[in-house]
Amino acid sequence: MIQKLYIGTYTHTSDSQGLYYVAMDTEKKTVETLQIVSMIGPSFMIYSPDRRYMYVVQEHDGKRSLTSFSVDKDGYLTLLNTVSTPGADICHTAIAPDATFLTGSSYTHGYTVTISLNEDGTLGEIVSLDQHEGHGPAPEQDIPRAHCAVFDKSGKYIVAADYGNDIVYVYRHSDGGKLNEVHRYHVTPGFAPRIVTFSDDNRNLYVITQNGNRVIHYTFDEEQGTLNEQASYSCLPEGFVGKSEAAEVQFSPDGAFVYASSRGSDTIACYQYNVDGTLRPEGIFDCGGEFPRHFTISRDGRYLYCGNQNSHTLTVFDRDPASGALSEVPIIIHKVGSPTFVMLAESYA
Repeated sequence: MIQKLYIGTYTHTSDSQGLYYVAMDTEKKTVETLQIVSMIGPSFMIYSPDRRYMYVVQEHDGKRSLTSFSVDKDGYLTLLNTVSTPGADICHTAIAPDATFLTGSSYTHGYTVTISLNEDGTLGEIVSLDQHEGHGPAPEQDIPRAHCAVFDKSGKYIVAADYGNDIVYVYRHSDGGKLNEVHRYHVTPGFAPRIVTFSDDNRNLYVITQNGNRVIHYTFDEEQGTLNEQASYSCLPEGFVGKSEAAEVQFSPDGAFVYASSRGSDTIACYQYNVDGTLRPEGIFDCGGEFPRHFTISRDGRYLYCGNQNSHTLTVFDRDPASGALSEVPIIIHKVGSPTFVMLAESYA
């Protein structure tokens, strides 16, 4: 199987040249570089809904910006434009289902922002900005540190996680992207909520907490935009001792399993997703490197691709779609400087 991928990297901690577009042949165990987009610190990226455009977060010199690209039918990227945000420090972005605006999360200034999108795919102007307040008990929680803001499946709500003040926010947005906070929920002090993901049916939401190393399960009321905490699940191997920071949480393509990575234990936890939204731990697997910041799963569910930031490797695992289990060792280890994000390359919608 040949799978094309985009790999985002930190250029300030490695010899990486920027954003890599590669083709991986899982049978021949080879990797071909198709395009290198020379840019500083492309750490996070998303497609537009029709996959004709891509939006990339850049981190450089303590600042961050957003850059837009057009994507041709073969997956090659062409630069469109770049915008800076207040404080220039966006670390995460998500796009509205109708592609009229996208969100941004400011880690160093603690706000959620929306930015308009033009019909030609270019980034427009800031529409709305909500400044968070407060802090948590951990030293790195001295100020609010927004880390993620995603849309529910209906597109009516935005749910944001703030690592610094231990709060999960729910916004109702008006046409054009104006933010209106409707609810907020406090997690255990010091847990540091990082990334949010929804189940396909929109009834369940999961928040991974960086310091807590736990996945928190909430039920979600699509009519009211309310959350109700149900349970939380450890990401760490039993008996693990030492510092670890959870990073990414996401569903398998078929929605049957949830995966969560943790940096320190250097593992990926697998949970079976039950119809009531509860999770059943199925196993914890070695990531094959150090500091698994991000991962993704092939559409057919047969492979998991993991970006290990500190070992400068992308590891590829066989995956059993029926059990969710990963192979004990990677089938491919690809050297790339400080990988921070891995995304499947897909054809136009």
